[in-house]
Amino acid sequence: MADTILTLEEYARIAAWFVSYTNGFRDGGGTLPGPLRFKLAHSGRVASNAARIAAGLGLGEGECAVARAAGLLHDVGRFRQFSCHASFIDARSLDHGLEGRRVLEEKAAGLFPDAVIFRRLLCATEFHNRRPDALPKDLPLADNSLLLLVRDADKVDIMETLLGSAESGDFRGLQDTIPDIKLEGGLTPGVAEAAARGETLSLKNLNTLADILVMVAGWFHDLNYAPARRVAAERGFLQRLRRLLPGDNPVLDALFADLARTASSPGAKYTGI
Repeated sequence: MADTILTLEEYARIAAWFVSYTNGFRDGGGTLPGPLRFKLAHSGRVASNAARIAAGLGLGEGECAVARAAGLLHDVGRFRQFSCHASFIDARSLDHGLEGRRVLEEKAAGLFPDAVIFRRLLCATEFHNRRPDALPKDLPLADNSLLLLVRDADKVDIMETLLGSAESGDFRGLQDTIPDIKLEGGLTPGVAEAAARGETLSLKNLNTLADILVMVAGWFHDLNYAPARRVAAERGFLQRLRRLLPGDNPVLDALFADLARTASSPGAKYTGI
């Protein structure tokens, strides 16, 4: 729908609400807990990624503002999740995508000038963290397109953050998200083989940083839009991931050759307008 756009002023009001909402989780001295600072910074980067992907798809300023808002709000449920449960692990606390939808419905509905825009952002927030095989099959095309865009923007930032941490050895922030992962050690038997078969890996079955890197590499199969794939290529994600993994491994070599082909394919067509 061509009229489902946000003006820059409308986006600014949404961004101001987000700042006000997250400020509510600061302590008496005005400090946001470290894990929530990590998520706040992540939200800003995902917003920027989403706007860049939207622009790369040829969308107009108003649609890019919708994409930016969806990226900014996608993890809004993380703040209540951590405040209540001291955890970012959904299985041990709550589904942060669904919690984010609840937060927006309770506290932000009045910010959105168009009910269709609000529905699309609720959808992107609720389902951004689902496994690919668990995504709803009956979403309106526009809702699904925005959801896939936010998933791309989110994955691009997680890839960059994880790679930066692995390359530098600084895992502050990430350890709150994956606290049970051993930062040393090789691949768990079967992980590379499962990824090579195209299976979506689950955190609950992974044990080491190497396992996580293989899981993230597999996300290239779930990057939907060409601009997201271009960003990943420009930042050398595949090459950097491969350098961090065991070098003499034919299964990994075959996996990364397949991922390189995926990364260079055209990607899905955006049908949000």
